[in-house]
Amino acid sequence: MKKALFVALFVGIILIQSVFSQGIKVPVKVVPVLISDISSSIKSIGSIKPMEQIVFSTKIMATIKQITKDEGDFCQKDDLIVEIDSSELLAKLELLEAQKKEIAANVSALKAQSRGVTVNSKNAKKDLDRQKALLKRGSTTQKNLDDIKTKYDALSAQKDMLTARIKSVRGKSDQIDAGKKEIDALLKYTVLKAPFSGYVIQKFNFQGELAKPGAPIIKMLSLDTVKVELIVNEMDIEKVVLGQDIIFSADAFSGISFKSKVDKIIPEGNKLNRSFRIHGIVKNSENSKLKPGMFARGEVIVQKHEKSLLIPKDALMQNGDQFYVFKIEDNKAYQVMVKTGFEDDINIEVLNGLKAQDKIVVIGKENLSDKSSVRVIE
Repeated sequence: MKKALFVALFVGIILIQSVFSQGIKVPVKVVPVLISDISSSIKSIGSIKPMEQIVFSTKIMATIKQITKDEGDFCQKDDLIVEIDSSELLAKLELLEAQKKEIAANVSALKAQSRGVTVNSKNAKKDLDRQKALLKRGSTTQKNLDDIKTKYDALSAQKDMLTARIKSVRGKSDQIDAGKKEIDALLKYTVLKAPFSGYVIQKFNFQGELAKPGAPIIKMLSLDTVKVELIVNEMDIEKVVLGQDIIFSADAFSGISFKSKVDKIIPEGNKLNRSFRIHGIVKNSENSKLKPGMFARGEVIVQKHEKSLLIPKDALMQNGDQFYVFKIEDNKAYQVMVKTGFEDDINIEVLNGLKAQDKIVVIGKENLSDKSSVRVIE
């Protein structure tokens, strides 16, 4: 049995060699050399991240009066999101307002008193000056002069005291104004509104719980514009510059490509994997397809050759460090050595040896040698 099988195989090989020796044409499929653009790119992976997000918190310790939105809810810009109980702050503000009015009344009374003392002081000064003149002519006594001077000095001291009291009371008024300003600033943190339109994505507290200064209450983000963050190896990062095109896809949307441009290159690398982050801004579609957290696969177009000669990568063959293709002319396959340039997932750039519309073999090339006769199939 084995002997018969061996004989049949041997005869088959002889017959195949005989067929080729008689000039049987090898069936091949060909494609033309095309002229088109091709780019050199850096392939990368990354994720979609939000452009705008905010974590609401307050600066006071008080009860959460209401949270108007739940996780997943959409918020319009300026919608009320969180309200903190402000009754204690308002009570303090009311007290300060009352103190302010009382101080204003005291200042008014002190000013009136000061004006009266000022008038008396001026009159006393006139009397003092007149007594000095009379004493020089011998028309009054030293005692009269001394009495008037004592009165004038007392009025001057009283005036200085009132001025100091007015200044002191005004100082307390300034302190009250500072206190009111501080409370007004804190009141802004009791009514928290959406700074942009977006979605609530996380709640950290609920209505009735105690809000603590700086502690997160609720988180929201915008989907109108997102950014794609890609990770670039340190060996490639120097090729990336601002403004280069980014083409990427998200695993959630098979067959859909998105476009952006390099907007930021983060200058600090990851010490563990020696990589750098780059960002591109993406205007989201009407349906807000791209969402933060999605996995992204992309490439950065670092260089582009226009009107290049392109062939399918499937047409290229290699012998050592040399590349060649089979070009068809007059039903014969000619081996043509070529140099290559840029390549993408499908095509590769050819720098010499071919011209546009040359027919090259993509299927059946393994059965060819230089000047083989061929039969082109569709």
